[in-house]
Amino acid sequence: MAPDPKWPTEIPIPDATQQFLSPDVNTTARVDFTDFFLRFRHAEDAHPQYKHLFNVHQQLCKLLIEHPAMQPNLNQTFNTPANSKNMVYFVWDFVIRTFQILAAKVKPQNPESSPMYKDVLGRSMQTKMMITDETGMMAAMMGGGGGGGVSFTDEIKQLARTIDQFPSA
Repeated sequence: MAPDPKWPTEIPIPDATQQFLSPDVNTTARVDFTDFFLRFRHAEDAHPQYKHLFNVHQQLCKLLIEHPAMQPNLNQTFNTPANSKNMVYFVWDFVIRTFQILAAKVKPQNPESSPMYKDVLGRSMQTKMMITDETGMMAAMMGGGGGGGVSFTDEIKQLARTIDQFPSA
């Protein structure tokens, strides 16, 4: 992804922003929308669990937007209905929104003091289940009808399995 000159190379997130930072959802393509979030940098003094969730979600955003199944959706604006509504698209959307909640509503230095931390943890576990489910049940529950013939890469599955493997504090 080529850098967008509108945004700084790095966007520091020293504390919970309390508001959702994002480009204009009506004019920004999904590929650029993702690039914006890949520029976020967590606070150096962030809690190890926060850093882990931040980094895993950010890496998942990158891997999901690069997945071939996202190709038909890349240049559409975030608010435009997706050309291809497959499991990769649904999970990308879910992960991006979870990452936004983490950056906006969870205190990096003390995540457990933030009311939305449990929500982020729950969404993280749901992300893991959606990606690693081999039965097709999660896809069916999400209306993906078995994923639309799309599967996640081994790299995405491996990363998803680490989502709840927190480092010690």
